[in-house]
Amino acid sequence: MAKKELKPIQKELLRLFKEVVPLFEKNGIEYFACGGTMIGAVREKGFIPWDDDIDLFMTRPNYDKLMDIARKNNGKIGEFDVACGEINNSLLPFCKIFDKRYKLNAKGVEGDEDYLFLDIFPLDAVPDDENERKEFFDEIEKKRKIVAISRLTYKGLFDVTKNKIIFPVKAIIKFKNQLLGKDKKLLEEYLEFCKKYPFESGKCYWGNTWGKIFDVDVTKDDVKTLKKPFEDTKINVMKGYDKYLTAVFGDYMKRPEESEQDAHEIKIIKEEK
Repeated sequence: MAKKELKPIQKELLRLFKEVVPLFEKNGIEYFACGGTMIGAVREKGFIPWDDDIDLFMTRPNYDKLMDIARKNNGKIGEFDVACGEINNSLLPFCKIFDKRYKLNAKGVEGDEDYLFLDIFPLDAVPDDENERKEFFDEIEKKRKIVAISRLTYKGLFDVTKNKIIFPVKAIIKFKNQLLGKDKKLLEEYLEFCKKYPFESGKCYWGNTWGKIFDVDVTKDDVKTLKKPFEDTKINVMKGYDKYLTAVFGDYMKRPEESEQDAHEIKIIKEEK
């Protein structure tokens, strides 16, 4: 079987991943793949052919370790920049690790994808009770939409607004939030709400800050890590990967039709010397 040819962005993402993981391990931080990266590990033994990013999960205790390191090191882990609302250098409700040696062609809806990056999402506890969990998720969705107005670029906000008639209202709210300095306060309140339930005493978990809610019981046993082949290395996935992937993607072992392949079309446009 011929070796799969990686896109240039995938080659550099793989290189970045292999440079960052030893920094995690050195600091006792556990991670595992999520989203399309987890599908890639399970189904493709590497990148989904059309994918051009890497998404990782960390349980809240591990994510907090990363945040602590970034705070103590001027927003860095090793030589790489860490951006997140929780270290007050971004309006992101999750974390990006940037390699600023490689400039990209697109800012994305968040407006901060100028450089090669890995996305990292925290896993937080959710209520055990079904009704309480529904109320919690409903409130997260409301707060997420409010925070998104401030966080997204105007173009990103326009792109994600299905009813274009209400876009001017959102744009005015965004402008006022920035003018009055409310955007950071709204983000702080959102993040605090997402981690309302202590991780240590929780029985079920979800990526609350991610913004996509699926009512599935991801348990403490599910978030134990397994290693899977990923291109020429290995990547951690959660033990309960089938439960998670089925809830989010359905039949994840079947490749979607070409028209449904969700590529971001992110490309490297410049290598910084």
